[in-house]
Amino acid sequence: MRKLYNVQEREGIRAGNRLTKSHIEYSNNKMKVKLAAQTLSRSTAMGLRLCKDLKVEGFESVDATCDYILHMDR
Repeated sequence: MRKLYNVQEREGIRAGNRLTKSHIEYSNNKMKVKLAAQTLSRSTAMGLRLCKDLKVEGFESVDATCDYILHMDR
């Protein structure tokens, strides 16, 4: 998730998700279910897959993470 957030921040884009610094720096937001639900959302999984499809370095092995996220988002 951190890599996806960093790519989005560096490139100035959003891959259809709501990842913000609050989602990444979560130590002060441990009990916020809203942030967890947004992190484990279909849009986050699609953002990870987009980075893989675009061959962004560091996203070569995101399939298992995407599958997990999609399973949790049911």
